[in-house]
Amino acid sequence: MKFELDFFRQQGYQVCRGVLNASEIQILHTLLAQAQAQACQELQSALELPELSDLGAFMSACEREPARFEALPIELRKLLVGHFSLETRLDPLLWTIPRSAGIQALLAEIFPGQRVGMHMPPTARFVLPGHRWSGVPVHQDISYNRHMQDFVTIWMPLVPINARCGGVIIHEGTGALPEQSLPEEGSPPYPLFWQSELPDLGYPQIQPEFEPGDVLLLNPWILHASAPNLSDYTRLSVDCRFFTGSSQKHSLDLQHWQVLEPSPC
Repeated sequence: MKFELDFFRQQGYQVCRGVLNASEIQILHTLLAQAQAQACQELQSALELPELSDLGAFMSACEREPARFEALPIELRKLLVGHFSLETRLDPLLWTIPRSAGIQALLAEIFPGQRVGMHMPPTARFVLPGHRWSGVPVHQDISYNRHMQDFVTIWMPLVPINARCGGVIIHEGTGALPEQSLPEEGSPPYPLFWQSELPDLGYPQIQPEFEPGDVLLLNPWILHASAPNLSDYTRLSVDCRFFTGSSQKHSLDLQHWQVLEPSPC
């Protein structure tokens, strides 16, 4: 398997089709679908919601009173915005991704002849239908990942991504931008969990469609955001960050399959 990545190098993003095979997709989907059902049960119980459908009303109330959200335990706050628990993200079944022959071939093209690591743990997310609070505002990945240098994000949806289910909104032409300054904390729009949204610079926006097995490559600089999930099914995805050099956080050594301690500053 060989990938031509000239578009990625020029534009800062690229959709690669059929990277993960059906068996790999099934393993990952089963893991996250079970974890999502458990997460929803936990949310309903912890927040004492009569129905899961009451979650939107709870989040709207938190928008009016952000202190109510901030008072919740951090793990509960993460679930409320669609982050799977640390236990799920540390599940060895997620190593299916870096062990995949398709991912290995892709990394060999991105980082030819270099020693590659994967940030640990990977990010795994669920976006319930209509749950807009799980959407990450416009950002550059560098703003969330200062502990690495020379990294690439690989985003993998595990359900079909179309105009209704959403996915990733990419601002074309921004792949070579310098890092943008974040608005002052508390300036509108003020998300409950994420960093404040970067300003719209007027670049054209696209929203690619995906089938399970397709992946999206993103460099650290390109502006992108989460699209809303307007479908009737939950969006499940994983995004991994692969890098060369050192990291100030835990990482997975893809040569010896060992989790490495953070490198000294």
